[in-house]
Amino acid sequence: MDLLQVLSASRRTVRVKVEDGKGNSGELSLLNGRPVDARRGAVAGEDALYDLIAWSEGRFTVRAAEPPAERTITAPLEMLLIEACRRRDEAERSA
Repeated sequence: MDLLQVLSASRRTVRVKVEDGKGNSGELSLLNGRPVDARRGAVAGEDALYDLIAWSEGRFTVRAAEPPAERTITAPLEMLLIEACRRRDEAERSA
């Protein structure tokens, strides 16, 4: 979440590749600091973003690149982060 906030505040247009160290990976694209696409395997959009945010460890690579033409995310970052926190809290309660 911190990385997203930094990239958003600096209005970056980048692609972020995320790996969890267990063979899982995904990619997030930002356009002028706004998340516009996320993918993790067959999952795309906001659900893919929530999956990536939920990983407790891993590594990421940020590179300057235009996002794909298809936009899978339309919600503002603030709404996405609030929902990600809600999902994390719910998962912790049910564990």
